[in-house]
Amino acid sequence: CFATNDGTGDFSDALGNLYACFPSNDVTQLNSYVEPIACPTLTLSDGSAEITVCAGTEIFLDVVVTEATAEDVVWSDGSTGTNISTGVLTSGCEGQTLTFTASVAAGTVDACDEEVSVTFTVTVLPDL
Repeated sequence: CFATNDGTGDFSDALGNLYACFPSNDVTQLNSYVEPIACPTLTLSDGSAEITVCAGTEIFLDVVVTEATAEDVVWSDGSTGTNISTGVLTSGCEGQTLTFTASVAAGTVDACDEEVSVTFTVTVLPDL
């Protein structure tokens, strides 16, 4: 086993990958088999995180989550799931820039202590 115990019962290799020990009835093999812990990831499902639209437009924002469930994805407005609608966006004379963030909280998967997130920046052009 080329992993070292970090003092919490978790193990990490020289690259910093986290592992958990595989339970075994054979005490001599308890620490000789390690299984990688897959932490959650969030990625764009399509397109760009920088979006420009005209006032009066509704857009749908989508992310892809791995190693967690859609219910674990929380958006900045408090809703959950892998996609949200912005509703009809308005801007007035000046235009505006809005941000929408999808995140999976730290600790959603044991030993994964970092939150992962994707932030969309939506620029709404001013009314003409």
